[in-house]
Amino acid sequence: MGTATWSSSLSGLTLRERTFPPLGSRADTRYVPFDFHAKCHGMKWENISELVEEVDFGKMGYFWSLANEPLREQVGAFRTK
Repeated sequence: MGTATWSSSLSGLTLRERTFPPLGSRADTRYVPFDFHAKCHGMKWENISELVEEVDFGKMGYFWSLANEPLREQVGAFRTK
């Protein structure tokens, strides 16, 4: 695909659409939108609970090794901007 075609095909997309593949393209990936600044404006930190309830942090797990032997593997990631 030429640069002009690729560039023009992206012009109508939002930044999220240009950056991430379509949500349905991977069954193991989930996008959870949360606008921290809008939700927590005015020091309303309790609104973070909305995000915590939506994301299953326990299911993501964590990586843990002992003496270079993995004891537990992480299967998820959490990314913020």
